[in-house]
Amino acid sequence: MKTLQKARQLANYIQQLKGHEFVIYNKKAQQGYNHIGALLTDSILQPGLNYKTVVYPRVQRLLNCYPDSRTTKDFLLILQSGVIKKTINWNNEIKIKRLFAITIFLHNENVECEVDLKRWIMEDSNKEKLRLINGIGPKTIDYMKNLMGVSTVAVDRHVKKFVFQAGVEATEYDEIKKIVEFSADLLRIPRINLDYSIWKYESMKSRKSNQISLFTS
Repeated sequence: MKTLQKARQLANYIQQLKGHEFVIYNKKAQQGYNHIGALLTDSILQPGLNYKTVVYPRVQRLLNCYPDSRTTKDFLLILQSGVIKKTINWNNEIKIKRLFAITIFLHNENVECEVDLKRWIMEDSNKEKLRLINGIGPKTIDYMKNLMGVSTVAVDRHVKKFVFQAGVEATEYDEIKKIVEFSADLLRIPRINLDYSIWKYESMKSRKSNQISLFTS
């Protein structure tokens, strides 16, 4: 089955769910933090973590402590000073090293602010360079784009699960991304809105499942 046919299948599934448990949220695309350290911290911390309770408060602490350190050069100085662990209350060495690696890399690429990054990251060759950094995959790159206001789909476990539940056969990241993006186009909604709506839908389902298991155990 071709990608467009799969997108239509997914769109039909969404239409069946609409009005019941699935809601299309009118999410405005973010315009970034205007603080590259905050954007990178958000992007590196978020995989596998609760955004509201774990990631967001740490990003806000960074912004509150260093509101004027907006460039890659400024953020690199913060990282090199060793205070970042205390600032964001984070001891996971893997993600701290990843944050170092991407900051140094972007600084060497002369990417100093979010405007630079937004323009730079749209080049396919630059995305491939980013993926050479350990732990930086296509999902993180698409997530960064969303943070900067680029309406796209970051394929995480929620998106994969939702596509599977729709009966759509797809396993590769790029194919799933295209299917969801084309479905959004068919439904005439911004791609970032469908991405967010799927995330909300699956997150709410997970919370309900946890509640049921607590009452029945």
